[in-house]
Amino acid sequence: MNRNRYLASLMIVLPLLLALAKPGGALCESTAKRKLSLSGTVVAGQAVPVFAAYGGRVESSGSGRGAYVAEGDMLYTLGVTTLYSPIDGTVGLVGAAPGADASYISSRYGALAAIEPGTPITISADTTNAYNSPSTLAVHVGETVYAASRNTSGISGTGVVVSADGKKYTVEMRDGNIPVGEGVAVFRDASRSTDSKLGNGTASRAANALLTGEGTIAAVHVAQGQQVSRGDPLIDLVGGKPSAAGEVSLDAVAPYAGILTEALASAGDTVQQGQLIARLCPQESLRVSVLIPEADVQHVSAGDIVTVEIDNLPAFGTISATVESISGMASGTGEDTAYEALIELDTAHQLRIGLRATVMIN
Repeated sequence: MNRNRYLASLMIVLPLLLALAKPGGALCESTAKRKLSLSGTVVAGQAVPVFAAYGGRVESSGSGRGAYVAEGDMLYTLGVTTLYSPIDGTVGLVGAAPGADASYISSRYGALAAIEPGTPITISADTTNAYNSPSTLAVHVGETVYAASRNTSGISGTGVVVSADGKKYTVEMRDGNIPVGEGVAVFRDASRSTDSKLGNGTASRAANALLTGEGTIAAVHVAQGQQVSRGDPLIDLVGGKPSAAGEVSLDAVAPYAGILTEALASAGDTVQQGQLIARLCPQESLRVSVLIPEADVQHVSAGDIVTVEIDNLPAFGTISATVESISGMASGTGEDTAYEALIELDTAHQLRIGLRATVMIN
């Protein structure tokens, strides 16, 4: 009777033992699921390229390669090309505004700004009726001359010779009351003596000074009808086409918080619109890279929950993480064969590329 009970018990237990011994059985599974503790390194994930919004000369640069930057931190400041008034006069503007296309405005209207001379009269003259002497037949650029109406007394003024070519020369009036179209005589002497006569001419309206440019208008320093002096700044330009937003910022800033893996623009460099000027690894793109031994890689899958500790920063504690990917290509050979896994971290801590870490896989 006892022998029969023993055989019956053996018939029940034996299949269970055989099942545990089979591949994939509970006994093998418990052995395969041993805990792994792997050494890893914080690495840069997907870097974000940063491009120059406008072209020009870099005036100053901010953080360099490897620096941690916050969102909005300055990467560099772009310089501008400034147009200055060539004369004293009154400003005329058509379409010139920050963010506008300077090339288009110059082409359509002939100028970004027109400066109407403060003394808008010029005299086109020649030496045909000058006093016949070597000195009066030679007119010099830059000399002061005196003009008076040939027909009406009391009409006169003082001017400067601004060009001279053979017998012909041009006088730009500095004061006086000579009207457009008036016929005048020009003299070298303020007393307008006959022997100082340099010839005759006709008064006309002085041409406006036209300022053109290319690129995008960054700033306009004057208003329509404003009085300006020679050398006053009028308009700032940057290189390239206007942006869709219509705003012009001279500061290139970090679009995200993270680590600069490349900083390609330094003070003194010239950049073009659309040129790559930096690569930035956002904080959330940092990963931990570990090598999983060949014997264990079959038991780890993308999406597995793991924990990470930063070796030399115990204050960070244990960080929850996820296996993001496992390489399909091995590194090393023989006993050193392993597969790289990238671990995505769930942490608000500011990590740095190259920090050593320990990844624990249950």
